[in-house]
Amino acid sequence: MAGVKTYGDLFTGGGGATLGAMAAGLTPLWGNELDPAIAEVGNYNLGGHIRVGNVLEQDPHDYERVDFMHMSQPCTRASVANGSAEVNEDGLKESPLDIALANKCIEFVETLLPEVVTLENVWGYRKFQSWQGGRKCEGIQSALYRLGYWVSVEHVNFADFGVPQTRKRMIVRAVRGGWVPHLPQPVPWVGWYAAIEDILHTLPESQFAPWQLARLPEELRSVLIDSKNVGQEFGKLHRTDGEPAFTVTTDGKPSHMPRALLVSNAKTEYSDGTRQGDDPAFTVTGESNGRVKAFIVDCQNAGSPSPDRDRGLTIRNGSEP
Repeated sequence: MAGVKTYGDLFTGGGGATLGAMAAGLTPLWGNELDPAIAEVGNYNLGGHIRVGNVLEQDPHDYERVDFMHMSQPCTRASVANGSAEVNEDGLKESPLDIALANKCIEFVETLLPEVVTLENVWGYRKFQSWQGGRKCEGIQSALYRLGYWVSVEHVNFADFGVPQTRKRMIVRAVRGGWVPHLPQPVPWVGWYAAIEDILHTLPESQFAPWQLARLPEELRSVLIDSKNVGQEFGKLHRTDGEPAFTVTTDGKPSHMPRALLVSNAKTEYSDGTRQGDDPAFTVTGESNGRVKAFIVDCQNAGSPSPDRDRGLTIRNGSEP
C-alpha cells in the first residue's frame, strides 16, 4: 500500500466526486450518505464502501484516516434558485442545520487531519457563518486556518476543465502545511447552442404540450417579440400567456442587430437580461412588482437609433394591457 493515496467523502450522494477522485488515482476507503436509495446506487457503482446514516450522528473516530477528504454538504438556502428562503436575524438565509453540518465537518477534519481537504458548494455559501465564521459558528474556513491548512477559494466553471456543466461553483482546496497548487489552464469549450447550430434549420418549431400549459400559474405572463415583418400590427408580433415561445433572430446579415431585443427583469450573474444575435430565445416573465420591456429595432443602420426606427413597448404584469 506504500504510496497509495486514500480518499473519504462526506455527503457522498451517488458517488460523483468519488469517481473523480478515482480517476485522479485515489483509493476510496469510506463515504457517508443519508439516503439509503442513493447510497445503494453509489455502492453498486463503486464497490460498497459508502455508509448509510445521518452525518450529524456519526463519530469521526469510527472512520479511518484518509489522505484526501471531500465535503459537499447540502446548502439549498444559499442557492440563488431558492428565493423563498427566509433570512435570519443576521440577514442571512442560513439555518441551524447549516451551522450543525459545518460543525460536524470541522469535527471530522480535527479528528482525521487529512493532508488535503476539498469542499464544493454554491457560490453563496461563502457568505454563510458556516464557512467564514461568526457569532454562531467558528466556520469551516477559520477552523482550517487554525489547524494549519493553506486555503484556496475559487469560483470555478467546470466546463473550463472538460466537465459538461457551465454553472459556476464554490471550490475550496486546503493543503495542510503546504502551498495550494494552481488549477490547470482552462480548456476551450463549446456551448450547447453552438454545438447544434448547424442542424437548427432542420428542427421543427417547438411547442408546449397541453399538460405543460395546464401547469403554468394563472398569473404568469410571458412575452416574446418576433423579428419578422415588423410592419405588421403588434398583435402578430408577440406571444403571450400560454402561447409557445419562438426564437429571436436577425435578418441573416452579421452586421445587423436583431430586430427584437428582449429585456428581462431577471438579471443574474449568468445573464445581463438580454438575448440578441445568435443567442437562443428565453421566456421573459414578469414578477409581481416588476415589468418587462421589449424594444423593436429596425435592422437597417441599427447603430444609429432614432425615434422613427425604435419603438419601445412596455409589457405590464397581470391582466393589464
